[in-house]
Amino acid sequence: GEVAGAETLALDELRAHLVSFSSDPIEAQPYLEQLAYAIFTSGSTGRPKAVAVTHRCLTNLMNWQFGESDNDRRSMRTLQFASLNFDVSFQEIFSSLCYGGELHLIHQETQRDATLLTELLASERIERLFLPFVALENLAEAAYDRPLPGLREVVTAGEQLRITPRIAAFFSCNARCSLENQYGPSETHVVTAYRLNDAVETWRALPPIGTAIANTQVYVLDDEVKPVPMGMRGELFIGGAGVGRGYLGRAAQTAQKFVPDPFGPAGLRMYRTGDFARSLPDGNIEFLGRVDHQVKIRGFRVELGEIEATLREQPGVRDAIVVAREHGVGEKRIVAYVVPVFEAAERADRQAELEHVAEWRDLYAETYGSSGEQDPTFNVAGWGSSYT
Repeated sequence: GEVAGAETLALDELRAHLVSFSSDPIEAQPYLEQLAYAIFTSGSTGRPKAVAVTHRCLTNLMNWQFGESDNDRRSMRTLQFASLNFDVSFQEIFSSLCYGGELHLIHQETQRDATLLTELLASERIERLFLPFVALENLAEAAYDRPLPGLREVVTAGEQLRITPRIAAFFSCNARCSLENQYGPSETHVVTAYRLNDAVETWRALPPIGTAIANTQVYVLDDEVKPVPMGMRGELFIGGAGVGRGYLGRAAQTAQKFVPDPFGPAGLRMYRTGDFARSLPDGNIEFLGRVDHQVKIRGFRVELGEIEATLREQPGVRDAIVVAREHGVGEKRIVAYVVPVFEAAERADRQAELEHVAEWRDLYAETYGSSGEQDPTFNVAGWGSSYT
């Protein structure tokens, strides 16, 4: 039957209309400053904001990463591991489509199961893999002693890379496979890279994020937007081809984060990352964490302030604070502490007391028995007063 308010389409008529159009290829010639995609990221207000990224950013990244590579590296078999919600998926897709590679899709079950992922990598002889740190760690746990002869390149991003014993063992077992640590927020995509080329036993536990990619500038600046000395902590700013347009429909937030670039020609902007970093003597950049209250959990950007605000809205919660803590090696969790409203806390305490007394009463009855006879092997000293 018909649905109220729905429009009925006559498909036969529509098909006849469509065949009247030309089937010649569309001669689209996008220019570098056109919008390539909009991707959503978190915001302190609790409403996600859309980052507008141009063709220049994506084209520059592809040209840097694969444009000057040899043909064998260009045409690698690549696994599309990332969801389309992450800009890493564009690296996977376009690194394959632009340079004659094979793009292998993955089922969600395989994506979540490191053992199944290992089997897929082996059976499909996957050569290139883009993984967030937590997925790399899971893969290393499942396959630390299993060689994957096809694997040539692993690129990790989205969260600070840590070389755990299992990750070290995995790459020792796959000596022909390189590991590259990339850095870049959604507002710019990838802007720095660090390739771990040395022997695995020499790798640092917290590798740097590397140096700027082609046509990109990375600055470590102080509160007055001036360069800090080498080795000193400052905020990371990004200039050049990777800087996006800004946030769609959010002029005020765009102005706060996409600021004038004092180091380039007039009119250029740079992105203020909100990340602490410092320059190392070898030219690499070391990541030192967030300036604000934002953290990354399994690759997701999480605003702790948003969680705190939501907790404070709950009945019985007077105040709350949320932190990110590590449980074990590389396992980061969100931990919340709350201060209850006094009346609610008093009611909760009273309920807990009643439940506690009921438990003691049951245990007392089981111990003494309904007939009043008690187990001679059981020490009942103090139990009478506890029951009372």
